[in-house]
Amino acid sequence: MNAITKNRQRRFQLSLRSLFLGTVALALVISVLLQHTSDMHPNPAKIITAPTIETRRGFQGVLANSDVILHLDVDWSAQAISSRPVIVLFREALGNHSKLQHVVVRRIDCTEQHGELWNALRETLHVDYAMTAGGGAIIWIRSGTVVDCVINAADAGVDQLVARSQQAFARK
Repeated sequence: MNAITKNRQRRFQLSLRSLFLGTVALALVISVLLQHTSDMHPNPAKIITAPTIETRRGFQGVLANSDVILHLDVDWSAQAISSRPVIVLFREALGNHSKLQHVVVRRIDCTEQHGELWNALRETLHVDYAMTAGGGAIIWIRSGTVVDCVINAADAGVDQLVARSQQAFARK
């Protein structure tokens, strides 16, 4: 091998080494940024919007309250997952609203769409369309009766959800 070929080979090896080190450094930076971003903005798929009702008895206990908001959640729907951060903000807005602080907000996981709790929802609320739509539905219940429903909380947005809560639970 002549000197020119050896020199080219050495430069090529140095270039490969630099490329490798640059790629490793970039991967580390991206990893740090992703971790920082996920700390600031949790993955919506992992957000639990409210205490979760898991049994028929728990559901009946919640309905004993005069003013209830239910979030019907599923794991298989992009719309339901995108509704979760909106519902978290909605709950915060309810807590800051003097006339809505008394409202009980609960989540029901409807992913499986069968079972004892599923049957209790169907028998009691008669909102099958909201239960099967998979949009992250919000249901307003007053004294055991459904008074309003939104199929997709993300589409409605926080302001509309608060306004509908005011209408649903206006004291008469």
